[in-house]
Amino acid sequence: MFYRFMSIERFRRILGFKGSMPEMQLAQFHAVTKQAALFYATFWLNTSSIAYSFYGVAPDWLVLPPICVLTPVCLLRTLHYRRRQSDAIEIEEAVRRLRVLTRFVHHIMTAVAIWCITLSQFGDQTTDLKILCFVILQALCNTFGLMHIPATALRAAVPFSLVGLYFLLFKGPDTQLASLTFLVMSNVAVTLSIIYYDVLLSRVLQHHQLKRLGDENLRLANTDLLTGLPNRRNFLQKLEAELAAPGAALDRMHLVLIDLDGFKPVNDTYGHLAGDKVLKEVGRRLSAFQERCEVARLGGDEFGIVLYGDRPAALRQAEEIARSLRQTYMLAQGCVNVGATLGIANAGEAKGEMLELMENADYALYEGKAAGRNQTVTFDLGHETALHHRNRMEQTLRDADLEAELSLQFQPIVCAASGQPVMFEALARWQSPLLGAVPPQNFIAMAEATDLIGHLTKILFAKALSAATLWPSGIGLSFNLSAQDLVNSETTAMVSQAIEAAGIEPGRITFELTEGGLIRDFAVAQATLQALKGLGVSLAIDDFGTGYSSLTYVHRLPIDKLKIDRSFVTELEESTACRDIVTSIIGLCRSQGLECVAEGVETEGQGQLLRSLGCDLLQGYGPGRPMWEKDIAGFIAAAEGERAASARQEPPTATAADRSAASAALEWNFA
Repeated sequence: MFYRFMSIERFRRILGFKGSMPEMQLAQFHAVTKQAALFYATFWLNTSSIAYSFYGVAPDWLVLPPICVLTPVCLLRTLHYRRRQSDAIEIEEAVRRLRVLTRFVHHIMTAVAIWCITLSQFGDQTTDLKILCFVILQALCNTFGLMHIPATALRAAVPFSLVGLYFLLFKGPDTQLASLTFLVMSNVAVTLSIIYYDVLLSRVLQHHQLKRLGDENLRLANTDLLTGLPNRRNFLQKLEAELAAPGAALDRMHLVLIDLDGFKPVNDTYGHLAGDKVLKEVGRRLSAFQERCEVARLGGDEFGIVLYGDRPAALRQAEEIARSLRQTYMLAQGCVNVGATLGIANAGEAKGEMLELMENADYALYEGKAAGRNQTVTFDLGHETALHHRNRMEQTLRDADLEAELSLQFQPIVCAASGQPVMFEALARWQSPLLGAVPPQNFIAMAEATDLIGHLTKILFAKALSAATLWPSGIGLSFNLSAQDLVNSETTAMVSQAIEAAGIEPGRITFELTEGGLIRDFAVAQATLQALKGLGVSLAIDDFGTGYSSLTYVHRLPIDKLKIDRSFVTELEESTACRDIVTSIIGLCRSQGLECVAEGVETEGQGQLLRSLGCDLLQGYGPGRPMWEKDIAGFIAAAEGERAASARQEPPTATAADRSAASAALEWNFA
């Protein structure tokens, strides 16, 4: 331990203040201010006892002036430090004062040591022993009174060690023995004091490092590492604290939720590094507003902001933020445009309840996304009514007996050439005892938002398979999978078990999936579709041509069919642009060996035009409206009867071309 203590680096650290922890130096200064009165009181008593012992022995000019000088000095220094006890002081000033104290103590102790040696010239062995007693007592006071400042304690001990050394060399045997004892005790005390300080400093350093690590961990736990913005946890904690603060101006506090539009295609097309670069740039742009508002990344491509001020000012600032986010982003691969949809809710309207405020802003964001891209929607009374209805629907859906309340209708998909039904698409229906008939687009979206969709899919698929087992073996079943189904690891197992339980041929089943479901997590969706394809089923992309249509899906996924979105079919006869798009999609299907299905076919003219363009299958109110399971057998029988009647009317000498023309001229029942 002694050699460890005596290392040059450690000795330099003890003798000086450079390199010490600022917090340690500040603590040293405060320790001195608390102990100053006791230190100077004992010092004055010791010097006074020496003066008293030599009064009348040594000359008065040597005894009285020093004590007359030390008395006011000790008093003034004591008062000075007592006044400084409650002062707030900077670290630099504390270090400066510690250095002044060290020099002062060293000089005054040196002066007293010289005074003691001078006085010893006028005394005898008894007075020499009194001086040694004083030196020993004062050395101990210096060592333990200044142990928190080892540099000062060491410099205070050196002059008294010189007194002991002088007595050891130039005094009588008894005094020499006492001097030797003092020197040993003094050095041991100083060494122990410094070792104690060294251990204390090591523990303080360890505590400081642990605190720094804790602070860093806390910072990391509250910071989004990609953008450097506060994360969701940090944001919600601050928001909750602000809402709960006494006297908070809730009407002047607005929560803004931001969702980036078009970020997913950028991420999928250019890769995650490009997506990360976009998110970093979004974080940088939002950071420019941090002086006026609270900004955070909540997760993925969603960000949160708290704005302050009246409603018009908050809306103007929100639009300013939106314009900033909608500017072009520069990537190594080129320029990309990413929009932003904003949902705004007022804290006063939410009565200061954080969950309600978040729900209101989230609903406004949902409405903005539903209305299209790059929208800024403020939560209002109409939204409150709709939100109440949505919450009621959610609770009803959770409590519903779905086995009993869910049912299916089936819409035929017919061959464009013959008009005969090829398959039926299963369409979900919910008849709630409390809400009545709920539109599919409402409760399906609700099920996806509340993670109930997997349960719904399982029930509806079992019902669809049960119905399909009663159809002719040549009639297939088309069933829709949601976006969550595509990223659910249990979907493939559920489908396999249901098909096996129903005893139906997998080749009769087609699963329809939307482009929106594919872009949520393309890699996971691709793996799920590969697994489903391995079961022997067919796969179709629904509503192709809208949203984020990409040839990537056609090229990289095991797709069998493309379903042209009804929006193109509706204007097929009037719009040249729609006709060109439909022609392109049909050409794509031919080149890739895919079947093409046109949705939303309602008129005979649309059907004939699609047939002439080479479309394979047709679906819509023209070929057949959705029907209940009990009506399917009659529909199939009627179609078969029509086909048989048409065959009987065909001339026996007709060529293959004539038969094709007759088949093409077959009319549907468009009632």
